[in-house]
Amino acid sequence: MGYLARWGVIRVSWLCPVFLLLGAVVLFFSLSVPVSLAASPLDSTAMSMTVDITSGLAFTGTQPLARLDSVELNLSLWPRTDWRQVVQLEGAQQPRDGTINYIYTKPPVRGIPLALHATVDTTGLYPAVRQGVPFPARFFPNDVAPLTLPTEGIDSDNPAVAAMARRITENATELYEALHLLGGWIEDHINYSLDTLTADATQLPSWVLEKRYGVCDELTVLFIAMARSLGIPARYVSGVAFTNYNDVNDWGMHAWAEVYYPGAGWIPYDVTYHELGYVDATHIALRKSERVNEPGVQANWLGYGVDGSLLPISVAVKELSSERGSRASIDASLSMLESKVGPGSYNLVQLQLRNPTDSYVPVFVQLAPTEGLAYESAREVPVYLRPGEHRTLYWVLRVDTTLQRGYRVTFPVQALVDGARYETSFVLEQGGGVLSRDDVRAYMVSSATHASTGFYCTPDQEFFYDDEDIALSCSSDTQVCLEQRCPAPADGGYHFTLPAHDAGYAPMHFTAGSSAVDLAVKVVASPSVSIEGLRAVSGGFGDAVNVTFSLMPSSAPQDARFTVSINGNDVHDGPVPGALEQTLSIPFTLLQEGENDVTVKTAWQDARGREYEDSESVIVTLGPYSWWERVKWWFMRMMGG
Repeated sequence: MGYLARWGVIRVSWLCPVFLLLGAVVLFFSLSVPVSLAASPLDSTAMSMTVDITSGLAFTGTQPLARLDSVELNLSLWPRTDWRQVVQLEGAQQPRDGTINYIYTKPPVRGIPLALHATVDTTGLYPAVRQGVPFPARFFPNDVAPLTLPTEGIDSDNPAVAAMARRITENATELYEALHLLGGWIEDHINYSLDTLTADATQLPSWVLEKRYGVCDELTVLFIAMARSLGIPARYVSGVAFTNYNDVNDWGMHAWAEVYYPGAGWIPYDVTYHELGYVDATHIALRKSERVNEPGVQANWLGYGVDGSLLPISVAVKELSSERGSRASIDASLSMLESKVGPGSYNLVQLQLRNPTDSYVPVFVQLAPTEGLAYESAREVPVYLRPGEHRTLYWVLRVDTTLQRGYRVTFPVQALVDGARYETSFVLEQGGGVLSRDDVRAYMVSSATHASTGFYCTPDQEFFYDDEDIALSCSSDTQVCLEQRCPAPADGGYHFTLPAHDAGYAPMHFTAGSSAVDLAVKVVASPSVSIEGLRAVSGGFGDAVNVTFSLMPSSAPQDARFTVSINGNDVHDGPVPGALEQTLSIPFTLLQEGENDVTVKTAWQDARGREYEDSESVIVTLGPYSWWERVKWWFMRMMGG
């Protein structure tokens, strides 16, 4: 009677999660729009969890004299301690050669379970990368150099993969920048798709590049292959992470990458989660390897008359505690280009970031969606800041909302930066300024060039009216020109006066030697208070006359007031309340029989102290009265009725 030796292999199906942090915002036509950003485990900076991994071996088709002499289960997918996670294994044998071995001698012929319980403490803080490394990087330790070569499932030597990696990073000058460009390109050009989940193995990077879709392991292997093709050591991480994709809100098997960075060690990159240079605290690494499609459990047994199969691996995570806060000391401020705009206007969201630390800081920025606001670019942006760097991010938006007459709407704008929330807002109202796309883009160009040149040009005033000349001054050691205007220096600088410009942002292009500055000068429409919809409704004899009209202020008039007069006599005087419909009830006795001239007059100033006025009139005809009505009207007027 002979013995049969059998073995089995089980691989992991990666139900790769992705994540969404921001809740949608609904606009109701009221005075303000609410914003909500839901809290999530993904915001945690530290977590403590239990991890339970189960699998096993099931025996089928046994014969009457079947027996088992020995069974060995080898688990290679288990949490282990590294710089971002501390693991305490319970009830398991000591690992050997990267696996935990479960050995059974003469077990009964029935199912053999595999169970591992661990407590894992993780951090979601940014790894400390203080040293800038030039790109292309030339020198890596000998023990990581093999991870620059193609391996099973990672065809980094594929010509198309290598060519695309070179194209993406052709302008990069440092390693951190090159890796960020690779991750950003994959996020923008490779669609997360569940179509490959039924495949037996992860698709090759060359396949992913050609098809332009995949799940987390395929996005990851493409990133690794591109990095390796550029001579950068990279490895594959199998693990588990939290997801709220499609409202799942649970833990799932996941894959991401680690890249070797000289002076800092292995740095995680999760292109599926937009986490480039870090991973959040829900990520639990179970294995790190140079290749993909490795089995999670292997089994072999020695016996007679038995046949067995491995059970699927299951990983269950339970959160014990978590901490929330900022991952790094990032200074941020959120503002709008204009605090008040009119329907159909463009506007610009400005997020100023400053890294006061001595390390590179990767930041994932999200803007909350708001109904009625249409953004021209992605609201989710992964960026990084060099040590001490200042940077401003911009989002161009258009107010895509029809405003009901007499209403003003406050749009809140909210950003999530490094786990912290920042808010600003702007107002939509009739009479607000209307900016074009060119206006806001001119401002963006102006801000960018001022930050990168050695001379400065500024307008002499914060803004100019559209009926004023524009005055500007420049400071430079060399001659400054504005197009063909090259004035002689005076009063320590170069001064320019230009004719009036339409409301918006007037673009200016200055040059000084080989340097150039683009400046956007704010121009606003001259203030006004228009009187619209003036009408009067009279009833029968003795009834008051209702005069209705709307006052529509624009461009911030100063000290705006309005008066209502009847036949030259003022009956009301007060401040302009805003773009709302006004109704005044005029006593019957203030009106004459026949035609009455009802006039609404407005007066205001601009920021320079210049005075303006406007008026509108309507004729109200009463009568004819009978002789008795005339007597009654005269008596009521004498009595002040």
